[in-house]
Amino acid sequence: MTALAPGPPADYLLHFCPEKNMPLIHVEMFEGRTPEIKREFVEAITRETCRVLKCEPGAVDIIMRDVKKSDWASAGVLWSEKK
Repeated sequence: MTALAPGPPADYLLHFCPEKNMPLIHVEMFEGRTPEIKREFVEAITRETCRVLKCEPGAVDIIMRDVKKSDWASAGVLWSEKK
């Protein structure tokens, strides 16, 4: 029986892919923004994240989720019912 070669060390990604250990930013906002506005937003968030954290743009991941106003409430009132 042949022994299998040991796999990479547990901290493999830290040594070879440091950008994979950078921020994942989640953004929830009301639906309805255009792709152009979202593009401008993620460019600004990425730029400022890189400035503050001293990382490369490829290290920053952003997940945006559109939320209906009927699915979001503040102070016990749905945003879809606010005047």
